[in-house]
Amino acid sequence: MSEKLIILHALGIMKKIINALISHSGKNFCVQSDSVAGCYATAKTAEQAKQEFIQAVDFYLDTLSVDGEQLPFEKGDYTMEFSYTTEALSFFF
Repeated sequence: MSEKLIILHALGIMKKIINALISHSGKNFCVQSDSVAGCYATAKTAEQAKQEFIQAVDFYLDTLSVDGEQLPFEKGDYTMEFSYTTEALSFFF
């Protein structure tokens, strides 16, 4: 758990933690998470893929809200923790 999340937890502020995995396939980085099934992002760089994934999660929450579905967590009430596959890391070096 990151230092920021430990402080938020100590203050009684709970945020949903979304663990997302960054992989590399072909010429693009891909991001996905079991916490948000059906949300994926792909881009030329890992940073772009991260931003696209955050937008995909926000769009998913907006869609659930419009459809009157129960939200698994509130928009903005989550934090992302990204990890990389070994293959994805190899493209940084």
